[in-house]
Amino acid sequence: MAALLTEAAEAMEAGGAAPVEPLTLAASTTSAAHVLPSILARYQQSGNSLARFTLRVGNTEQVLGWVRDGTVPLAIVEGQPKARGFHLELFRQDELLPVWAPATLPADVAARIAGMRRPADIADLPILWREEGSGTRRVVEVALEKARVPTQAWSSGCQFGGGTDAVKAATLAGLGVAFLPRCAITVELQNGILRPLPLKSLRIPRAFRWVTCGSGLSGVAAAFRRFAQREVK
Repeated sequence: MAALLTEAAEAMEAGGAAPVEPLTLAASTTSAAHVLPSILARYQQSGNSLARFTLRVGNTEQVLGWVRDGTVPLAIVEGQPKARGFHLELFRQDELLPVWAPATLPADVAARIAGMRRPADIADLPILWREEGSGTRRVVEVALEKARVPTQAWSSGCQFGGGTDAVKAATLAGLGVAFLPRCAITVELQNGILRPLPLKSLRIPRAFRWVTCGSGLSGVAAAFRRFAQREVK
């Protein structure tokens, strides 16, 4: 017994630092691609380990399901101001912009955009939509309802799974007009590759929120959330 205890102690000393606590998060597609990566990089650069880090990515409904069933303790979603049975806390603000690609959109559609005067005119444009269950899509639908845009605007048109980047690529290819998060198209707006529709009255604020469920958050997940909140201030 004494020999075994000595052997165990020597093995612990040789092993160095204690095992790293795993960090598991979930995120909706836009936040996973355009919000979290830079924060994770700064988190690691500040001396924290990502050796046992896992990120699960899905649309808002999928992410809420993972939090609900305990698969992940902490998640980030967009366009979800409240959800029964969850605790949601503001992380950061963003904006959804209706944009088009002047170099590739067909000339007849570009002419319709040039003649736009009110949000209801959007119903005459080919709109590129996220899939059902997307938080981004729901935020846009609510905003268009308030702007009295005919419901045909979102009951027809193309739908793209795969997140914001799939819709962005389709917009750049000239397939239509899309509502894209500002955080995902900063470079394209600066270069003029994408342009907002000429409707100053139609700007759609949208927030990213933390999601937890149950009695609260502790351990490395709580520490990461505190770090991320400091980084966005």
